[in-house]
Amino acid sequence: MNHLDILVLVDGFIKDNGYPPTRTEIAIMMGSGSPNASQYHLLNLEKKGLINVKRNISRGIVISAKGKKALAESRKN
Repeated sequence: MNHLDILVLVDGFIKDNGYPPTRTEIAIMMGSGSPNASQYHLLNLEKKGLINVKRNISRGIVISAKGKKALAESRKN
């Protein structure tokens, strides 16, 4: 999975549930049993400015304006 795939998963989860997923839930959606795998992708998304992660909060993932733009562009293709 690439960073955009993870961003789409997070966005879909938020739309379906009204709140962001935990790292464990992301790992499950990715087909991985390890939250470390989701953590790796979340750090990369954060470095690229596509999400903001509030520290010490279980569901602290927020999709940034740049991330929303990337999602919108991906839906056009």
